[in-house]
Amino acid sequence: MLCQSCYIKHREDQQIKGEIPKLVRGELPPRPNRLWHRLVSELQQANYSFKGLSRPEDFDALGKQSSPKDYLGLIYADGDDMGRNLEGIPSLKEMRRFARAVDEGIYGAVKHAILGHLQPEPGANSLPFDVLLLGGDDLVIVTTAHTAVEVALTVMEQFPALTEEYCGQRLSLSVAVIWAHIKFPLGSLVELAESTLKFAKKERAKRRLTEGLLNFLVVSSPNHLDFGDYYKSTLKEEHLNETLYRTMRPYTMREMHRLVQAKRDLATASRGKLEQLRSALFKRRHQAMLEGLITLLRWRDVEQQQHIRQLMSDFAADQTELFPWIRRNSHTYHTPLLDLVELFDFIP
Repeated sequence: MLCQSCYIKHREDQQIKGEIPKLVRGELPPRPNRLWHRLVSELQQANYSFKGLSRPEDFDALGKQSSPKDYLGLIYADGDDMGRNLEGIPSLKEMRRFARAVDEGIYGAVKHAILGHLQPEPGANSLPFDVLLLGGDDLVIVTTAHTAVEVALTVMEQFPALTEEYCGQRLSLSVAVIWAHIKFPLGSLVELAESTLKFAKKERAKRRLTEGLLNFLVVSSPNHLDFGDYYKSTLKEEHLNETLYRTMRPYTMREMHRLVQAKRDLATASRGKLEQLRSALFKRRHQAMLEGLITLLRWRDVEQQQHIRQLMSDFAADQTELFPWIRRNSHTYHTPLLDLVELFDFIP
């Protein structure tokens, strides 16, 4: 038996989850007033100014404020292990406390992210974000492209801290971030985000982590409809007795912060050199090592060259001789460099 408040919370969570496929099919207007009114109220209490600003009428309004222009970021977050946590709660009082912690945690985390990273640009007449779904332990928010990764990381960081404050337990969220052109269909975008998040959650369970993971994808083709398919066809290659993974996705928060910092360290790097690194990763392992090392040695900016070396060292300190790969076991190799190049345009 659930107490009334917990029953309402459980029903809201199930309703939100049920609304996601409806949103995909275009059967649900993506602007439930109840969540928007509450969020606006909490932001106003925190001195966020809505003066002269409206909600984005369409994705074009977000694209105009984005860098790169005409792109957006969609963030889909969902709580980890919520069913298991609910099963372990011994009393109605604790259940009410848990329900309130999840509710306050998700709203508070979103509020922190908006206050920290989604302030309106001077001269803008619409907000740089729109919340499509928020409730239970689910979040779907669309933002300007260049703010998406910081918004996602802030939500991931704040949610555990806030739930610990409210119920003494550090709950976690896993997150998917999708970057796409504003004309990419919303339904396909949400479906892609769902599969990207699902991949992160499976990996989290496989690694037996207590924290959430962040997974991402930059949509460069209308054929990008499922992250798992993209992973198998593009990011993974098996040859003879070894497997190459041209990625290290999904990332922990610490790892993702490191990748973001690497991009900022390399902000002025030659796009031609970055493309050479990216291209090398689509060769067989030894050929990739040869071409990758030649590219690195011919990098004119010594400081940037060192930043790349340091990034690889931070992920695997004792494997510099395998550049651009990191060996996980005797037959499996990974790299963060394709992820770095893919993110490059979306991190200021």
